[in-house]
Amino acid sequence: MLPNLTLGKKITFAALFASATALTSVATAQTAPSSKPVPVFQVSDGWRSAVTPYLWLVNINGSIYYDDTRLGRADLSSSELLSHLNAAGMVTLEAHKGRLGLVADLVYSKISSQNSTIRGAIDLGSKTTVEQGIYTFAGSYTVHNSPSAYVDALVGLRVMDMRASTAVAVVGAPRGLTKSKNITTTDPIIGLKGRMQLGSSDYFVPFYLDVGGGSSNTEVTSQQMVGVGRAFSWGDTTLGVKNLYYKQKANGVTTDQSLYGVTLGVTFKF
Repeated sequence: MLPNLTLGKKITFAALFASATALTSVATAQTAPSSKPVPVFQVSDGWRSAVTPYLWLVNINGSIYYDDTRLGRADLSSSELLSHLNAAGMVTLEAHKGRLGLVADLVYSKISSQNSTIRGAIDLGSKTTVEQGIYTFAGSYTVHNSPSAYVDALVGLRVMDMRASTAVAVVGAPRGLTKSKNITTTDPIIGLKGRMQLGSSDYFVPFYLDVGGGSSNTEVTSQQMVGVGRAFSWGDTTLGVKNLYYKQKANGVTTDQSLYGVTLGVTFKF
């Protein structure tokens, strides 16, 4: 058995931090704009696409319930999560032609910790590693488009894929013993996304909202984002807040968790 996945439940329901690298500094170093910034996308017959690597400083809170009784609660800050981070990446991809489009939001993290005490044994330094991906895919249709605003309706799915493994190091255990567990859920979602220009400036307000659920153990999942951005000739920069929520139930135990925090993204348009 894993150590009751104590660390996994505290950390894995995270799609935490992402490495947007030095793209922000590269982007802001652009000079001599070749065309006028366009804060709001406009529907056209041609293809348009965008790539947005971003940083998400995630905080996590969650609770576990049996019937109406709360069994436990976990609260982790972004600094605590960063101290155990091995690797992470986050990126949003978009492609549009006319009013139709495709959107993908991909989040991956790998976290390790030595604090993996095995119950009922003398622990010699067991180590738990958690890999998690949360991948959202959707088709979109532009339901509103004007020079100052656009709104896309979304229909798609969200996949949460998690692998937790513990390298067991306890008195009496065979050398090299590893215990692992894999969980994958796929849930349909519907939602809205878009942006609104602030006056006649190059600044805009982006927003995103989806809701879904219906897999064997997911009752509901939802993601929300709102922020402020600035358009440049080559793309955009955006500062926002993002929340990803899951409520899951299995074997009479209900788990709910929120992943929330500040995001900073750089969008490159093609």
